[in-house]
Amino acid sequence: MLGPIKPAQLQNGDFERGQAGWRVKTRADRPIIGSDRPHSGSQSADFCGYDDCDESLAQTLGIPAGAKSVRLSYYTYIETQETNHAFDFLNVEIRDASGKKLRTIQQLSDGDPVGAWRRSSFDLSEFAGRTVQLVFMATSGKTKPTAFFVDDVIVE
Repeated sequence: MLGPIKPAQLQNGDFERGQAGWRVKTRADRPIIGSDRPHSGSQSADFCGYDDCDESLAQTLGIPAGAKSVRLSYYTYIETQETNHAFDFLNVEIRDASGKKLRTIQQLSDGDPVGAWRRSSFDLSEFAGRTVQLVFMATSGKTKPTAFFVDDVIVE
């Protein structure tokens, strides 16, 4: 008898192996993975924190057909210099294999609570039988930047 169908494992969700498994996009030619503020372990993803930022991390996942329960969870931490809101954003999206947005899972901004790690969790079972991309995408305005940290990304 076969056990329950499990989703393809997310690679390096704790970022302990740098950007291994992730596709990185940044205009600033800086490492997105670093040791500035890990939730656990010694590394996390560090988006923006500088003016006029546009950065993303993406990973392709196969969600098996028949999967009844597939959960995405991750931790975020926000630091901001903004006093008026909202100018800086972190979007978490599910896209199809060609990059078309299927759903925005979450949008965080410089106006969300800062200074503490927060856990988010979402059901991905609507994507069963599909190959999708998980994308973390951050942008910041021209002044008073916000840094968005992400760590311990899990799909189970």
